[in-house]
Amino acid sequence: MIARLHRRVGRLHPQIYGMSVVLRAMYDTDKEAAATWDDRMQAVRYGCEAAIHAISEDGCLTDELTTVTGTDLLWALLSVENWERLVC
Repeated sequence: MIARLHRRVGRLHPQIYGMSVVLRAMYDTDKEAAATWDDRMQAVRYGCEAAIHAISEDGCLTDELTTVTGTDLLWALLSVENWERLVC
């Protein structure tokens, strides 16, 4: 599940990168841009949450992580901002 999500995000980020730069630049001054960006990032978080829940249900989530913390960690690792730092 994680590998599939990683591949999907890896293909998605190059496609949305230009628009993400624009939306993030407008975030503080344009409510519609902020709402659009937040909506898309929540969709990514939802996918991360599904992946972490599947890992947890399989008994493979370490005891040190809750599903909430695991979701937050995966979401942060797969963020556009992290991709940007690694690739651009």
